[in-house]
Amino acid sequence: MYALVPLAAAAALSGDDEWATRLVATRHAITERTGATVVGGLVGDLRDQTEHEVRDRLGPERWARAYAAGRTCAIDSVLNDIDRFLKQRSRDV
Repeated sequence: MYALVPLAAAAALSGDDEWATRLVATRHAITERTGATVVGGLVGDLRDQTEHEVRDRLGPERWARAYAAGRTCAIDSVLNDIDRFLKQRSRDV
């Protein structure tokens, strides 16, 4: 769960704001279910900054759609997304 914050930041930096939003939403959903959270510090600042930036770039409607999709994601789905990205990247290189 803790890896979702830097992963979302990396997605945002690479221009994939919708995936970043889904990761933010997945993290929020997991936090609500388990009570696990990132408190303060650099990770908390990174989380807040990433969420703010992708919200601004996507606008309210696209943010809401991506966020709703992320709220229903399971960690397995996130791992599958990462695998697909890595496979695509290795084909492109």
